[in-house]
Amino acid sequence: MFKSDPQKSAQIVQNFFKNQGFEVIGAVVKRMLSKLDVETAFKPGLRAYLEDEANTLIKNKAIASMPDWSKILDAELLQEAMKNKT
Repeated sequence: MFKSDPQKSAQIVQNFFKNQGFEVIGAVVKRMLSKLDVETAFKPGLRAYLEDEANTLIKNKAIASMPDWSKILDAELLQEAMKNKT
């Protein structure tokens, strides 16, 4: 939707911020979204990056253990969502 209907995407994001109590003008939201690289697949190296970040959090006692990335990074769920995209 970010690429196919940027106006609708911007409106959704702007409404989200408004519902959180923030007033963000449309031009700012559009500019912010234009900077995003939205992909519909997990990039190579994502899991290694997340594991590295989690290890840092574990060392700093911010989290107790390594998350189960096989459940969190569910490629099948992502593929199903892509089938149902509008």
